[in-house]
Amino acid sequence: MTNQLFTRDGTALEPTTIGGRKALVRECCTRCGGQGGAAAWKHTGWTCYRCNGSGREVARLVNLYTAEELETLNARKAKADAKRLAKRQAAEAVKAAADEAARLARAGELAADPIFAFLTANAGRHDFLSSMLETLSKRELTDNQRAAVQKWIDADVAKAAKVAKAKTAGHVGRAGERCEIDATVVATKWISKGYAYGSPDRYLIKAETAEGAAIVWFTAFREVGSRLVGTAMIEKQDDYNGVPQTQIKNFRASKKVLEEALSLA
Repeated sequence: MTNQLFTRDGTALEPTTIGGRKALVRECCTRCGGQGGAAAWKHTGWTCYRCNGSGREVARLVNLYTAEELETLNARKAKADAKRLAKRQAAEAVKAAADEAARLARAGELAADPIFAFLTANAGRHDFLSSMLETLSKRELTDNQRAAVQKWIDADVAKAAKVAKAKTAGHVGRAGERCEIDATVVATKWISKGYAYGSPDRYLIKAETAEGAAIVWFTAFREVGSRLVGTAMIEKQDDYNGVPQTQIKNFRASKKVLEEALSLA
């Protein structure tokens, strides 16, 4: 009685070679899964082109082993697999430790970086700030990138100082009264076309006094940087985004300013 022989995967087979330890096998087709074809391929004739409809791979010879030999091979493979696994896990542990050390070092650097603090607090304001935060979390920003972010910081500082100055200055005059105005136009915004044919378009004119008080006036266009010196009726006093704001109407430039304008013309 001969010993039972097995393929490498443990399947019992009889040798197909005379006096040998090999068997001819045809494994399941890896493309059609043994079906020989599929409805998804009906436009090409349904049949699987890999196995030509047989559902099997091309026949090949495989080695056969006794149960003892197979046990030895499996034990050797398990040992090699365990060794490879241990080596991979050791490498992953070293890499993880290095990554953590780098992360902690980077976190220490970022904690002391005012640019990072600003980006963390303001990333939601603009896509640019969000992208800079993501970049800085991974690596240092370029000089140009840091300069661009610094412009945002400087603008916020200037705006905060301007708001603080305006709050300290408060409103100009008293609502319903005419008072002296001396301010400089800092911004203009188109509002609408003129009410009548030939009348000028209406603009929102924003101006500031030397003390920082905010003044708004709905009128015809005024150049940024031009001065409003004269008297005006105080139409309304309120707060806009937390900043005291005085709205004027019926502005009348002072005679001296008009004379100076005419002399320059």
